[in-house]
Order: sequence, then C-alpha cells, then structure tokens
Amino acid sequence: MREETLIRLGNRTRRAEDRETCAVRRAAAVLTALVLSGAWACMSAPAAVSDAVPAAAPLFIPPVAYVTNSADGTVTPINTATNTAGTPITVGSDPDAVAITPNGATAYVDNFNDGTVTPIHTASNTAGTPIHVGLGPWGIAITPNGATAYVTNQNSDTVTPINLAANSPGTPINVGSFPNGIAITPSGATAYVANANSGTVTPISTATNIPGPPIKVGNSPVDIAITPNGATAYVTNLGADTVTPINLATNTPGSPINVGTDTIGIAITPGGQTAYVASVGGSTVVPINLATNTAGSPISVGVVPTEIAITPNGATAYVTNQGGFHDPNRGTITPINTATNTAGPAITVGHAPFGIAITPGWTSPIRIPHGSTTTAPSLAVFRSDPGILWSRRTPRGGLTVFLSMIKNDGGLTRGKQVRGTWGSAVSVDAPAAAAYDGRLYVAWTAKAAGRIWYSDFNGRTWTRPVTIHGAWGTAASGHHPDLAVFGGLLYAAWTSRANDRILYSVYNGHSWSSPIELADADVTSVAPAITGDLATGGPVIAWTTHAGRVMLLYCFGTGTGACLQALPTAVPQARSNATPALAFMGGPAGTLYIAWKGQSGRIGYKASFDKAALTAQELLPRAVTSSGPALTVRGYTLFVAWTAAGTSGRILYTRANDPY
Repeated sequence: MREETLIRLGNRTRRAEDRETCAVRRAAAVLTALVLSGAWACMSAPAAVSDAVPAAAPLFIPPVAYVTNSADGTVTPINTATNTAGTPITVGSDPDAVAITPNGATAYVDNFNDGTVTPIHTASNTAGTPIHVGLGPWGIAITPNGATAYVTNQNSDTVTPINLAANSPGTPINVGSFPNGIAITPSGATAYVANANSGTVTPISTATNIPGPPIKVGNSPVDIAITPNGATAYVTNLGADTVTPINLATNTPGSPINVGTDTIGIAITPGGQTAYVASVGGSTVVPINLATNTAGSPISVGVVPTEIAITPNGATAYVTNQGGFHDPNRGTITPINTATNTAGPAITVGHAPFGIAITPGWTSPIRIPHGSTTTAPSLAVFRSDPGILWSRRTPRGGLTVFLSMIKNDGGLTRGKQVRGTWGSAVSVDAPAAAAYDGRLYVAWTAKAAGRIWYSDFNGRTWTRPVTIHGAWGTAASGHHPDLAVFGGLLYAAWTSRANDRILYSVYNGHSWSSPIELADADVTSVAPAITGDLATGGPVIAWTTHAGRVMLLYCFGTGTGACLQALPTAVPQARSNATPALAFMGGPAGTLYIAWKGQSGRIGYKASFDKAALTAQELLPRAVTSSGPALTVRGYTLFVAWTAAGTSGRILYTRANDPY
C-alpha cells in the first residue's frame, strides 16, 4: 500500500510495515484519581480527624492518549491512569497523526487516503465532520492558543492551516518536497515543517502564513519536536540515522546526534531534559540527554516503533508499535517509565498504530510579567477573563494593589495599579477580589485601624474606596479579607481584629448586613477563605487554626446570606500556616475545590463532589509557595495562582480542565 512512501523517505527497500510517521506532539499531565476522607457533617458533631483514605474517586479525568490505527481507520483512546484501551472511534481511511487542542476538548486526526482531517469530541469520543485539506495529510500541530491547526500534505508539498473556530481550511502554504512532521513554538509564532525529500526544515510565520528560508538538516527528515523553552528544535533524519538540533534564535542547525537506525518519531519531556526517539530498525526508543546532546542506552519496545507522546508531568512516554502493516496480530503501545527508562507491559490497540497524542492536565506554571509580592495573590473572573491581583511594597512601607488579566491565549496584560483620582489602594496584606453585578470588586485591609476598604471597577475606572460598614460599625482585621459572589449576593469574610474570630457580611448592592460570627470555628491567626455552594444555598468557609489544621465548614443558607451553621470538619492530610483557598464549579451537583500551602511549601488540593467525602490530597505540579494559594473557576477550568518561594516573590499561575 505504501511501499513507495518508504522508498521515497528513506531510500530503503523494506515493506510498508516499516513506514515512518508524523507529528506526535507533547501532551498533558497525568492527574490521578483522588479520594477523600472525612464525611460532610450536617448539624452534627465534628467529624473525627483522620488521614485514612478510602477508595479512589476521580477528581480530574485522567489524561487520555489517542492512538491512530492506520490499518483499521480508527482511533483508540487509552486511560493513562490504568493503561487500558477504550472503544475504538471510527475516522477516515489510513489515519496517521493526531493533535489535541490545548483545552483538551477536541482531537484532530489526519486521514492520509481521504485527504481529510477528522475532529473528535473528547468528552463523548464521537467523530465530527471531516475537513478537506491537501493530498496525503501526514503531520498536524495546533497553536498554543487553540486557534489554528497546521496540516502537512505529503503529496501536495503544502501545509494547510485550519481555522478551528469554524473547522474551515485556509489557503495552502508551499513548503519543501514531501513534508512530514510539524511542530509549533511555545510562543505560537512559528511552525517548523520537516521536508523529507528536500532534506530541509521550513519555518512558517503563523501571523502571516508565509514560509521562511529552509534550514538544511540530514537525509530524509521525518519528525520534529521543540524544547519547552522554545530555544531548540530537534529533527529526526530517517535516511541518516541521526537527530539534528536547530537553534531557533538563528535557525541554524547544529551537529547531528547519532542514534538508532531508521529514526522516526521524537518527543521531549516537559522539563526539557530528555528527548525520546523511536528507532524502527532496532525496535527501540533512544533517550537523548539534551544538556549534552548525547544518546543514552536504547530501550527495547515493540516491533516497528513509530511515534511517541509524553505526559506533561514527564513520568511516562507512550510509544506506538505498528507490528507490521500486514501483521494479523494487533499492534501495541509501550509505556516507558522515564525515571528508570524501563518499558512496561504493552497495551493492545488496533492494527498498525501510528500517531499518538495525550489530552492536557495542568499547564506549566506561567509567570505574571513584572509581578512580584511578599504576600499571596488573589484570583477572580471578570467579564469572562480571570484577573490576578497582588500587593507590591511601596517606599513608604505599604502595599499597593495591582491587577493583571489572563487573556484567552494564556498570556497576561501588564499589571496596573488599583487607583483613581482619589489615589491608590494601599494595603497591609494581600487583596481580595470577586466580580459582582457586572463590576470587579477589590477589598483590602488598610494600615489605619485595620479597616477593610473596597473599590469596584467597571472596566475603565475604579470608584472611590469605602469601608465595609453599617449601623453595626466598620469591619476591621489584622489580615486580608476574602470575597465571594453567590446567590446574587457579595460575601466578605475576615478575621476579627479583636479576637481572631471569623466573621462574614453580605452585600446586596446597597448595604452590608450585620456580621455573622462562626461561633464553632476555632480562632485563627490568618485570613479565612469563602465561596458559595449551590446545593446548601449558603457559603462554604475554610481557615487554618493556630495548630495548623485546615478546617472546612458548610453553611445551610436561607437565601438571605444567613448561615444555619454546620459544625466544622478538619480537612484530612492538610497542614498549613497560611490562608487556604476555595472555589466552586458547576451547578447544585458541582465540585468544591480547596487548596492550601503545605508545611513544605508545596500546594495541596482536594475536591468534594456534591458534598461527598473529600478526595485524597494531590500536590500541584511544580508549585512551591511562600504563602497561601488562590483559586478561581471559569466554566470548567480551574485556575491556581501563588507566590513562588524564595526571594524573588514571583507570581505564577496554572490551570486545568475539569470535565465534571
């Protein structure tokens, strides 16, 4: 069927089962099933403190690997937590590469014989309407903002851009002869295409879709991967049995790296330390140390290994083993433990598995430009965009409040002060934020008498600050407040300046209610966290006790903000010396999230589904903080922000999609 393809690519005379393949992209993080202990208590005695963990229940659906079965015309999903294959999804004829949108919602599969790309809705694993591209589509990559897919067409010598909002193809881009693998820089600015018959790599500006001068590499370049920092591309040369590094700042090739015979697929670990290369001739995968560009010991896998995908936590590499195109036995996938470089038991999929990609979990931490603080940041969604707020120390000793918005492509606006003609917001601690009635409310504790002030933002200007007050007096604290919106009301919670008791007040757009004290809550020396729960109709409040226990309390609401109080429960496994964070996702049967700074500085988190038991502690990848984290939810995406530990005070954030 494809003998001529192999001859053109590698000038080899082997059969079509030894085909090489295209673009497997880096993928996403394995977030394992989480579980919880400690039952939700309703108007009863406090639950006993226990760190025991019952049977697992998923917090985030584990990442799914999607494998194209070229001889079957199907795609097999694999649960990466259990390494079990699911029901195959029918696509077009001879599917090769697969790429997944950054939000994990859609997998795009190119069908070589049909000249089409099939979208797969990952929530239901159903195939959509095929998109017509060029002849012999082989490789596919998606821009980091999820706006465009680029498809290499082997038999047209072109690349077709696809507008993913409309799933409509654009004007083909001319590149070299027999284009195969394609990769896009982390910035999304440039796509790099390996042209097998030209022995070159073509850079394409994604802003203009204009190709640049080709870069000469080895004989028959097939696949390409780019380091997470965007500094270097690595290209497999099938005809030379080498891998060529390219300096992307200058688009100049470096010295080839000798690896196994018939090198095809390549993938790079999320940390950028190691590349893994599939060697068809050796039925092995060869690791390359990217610090020294030296090949390590080959890892034995299955017959005809072609493409590789790595989980973003870097723990596992998955390799497709075709097993021969006409082999009556089904092909397999080999998982490789990257810590030990040992292969695990093979996973059986369809005939001649080829491409592979994995759905995303947590993104790599993203730094807030010019953002640094000595306190915790705050998060809130305003007009569909998450905003990050923080306090920066002033020469006079106070903390000025800043706001930066997270854009749809994951980038951030430059931080701007919360200020107006009246001056600037100056705090003694971190700010708090929530969107209410079409405006963004920000609250902070002032140095003078610890009074809590707030201002609101209409997208252009900030109102003159006023205190949280009423006939009952003025809210005052030694720590920052927290804000939440729930049931058409704005909630503010704080620790009393007088006795360290937790109070909250409710704002209806006109006035603040008399503060409600949580009589059964332990006193705390840090600020509380507050959110709402649609099932109880009241707020949920969390805090850290003097003894370092993280406590959680559900209130039954009356629709007016009052709390028919349930007794607090200790969060198992959670120990901290900082303010925890809360967020609620979904409807009455939604998910409550709680996160905290652990004693080591790592951020732990749990979830509760419809007030069921909390899940077991999970640690946020690559997150070490000097203060409490912040949480917010946009749709079904959970955002976490924190201040990096150490002296830099850098503010970082990450996000993950939750299908619940």
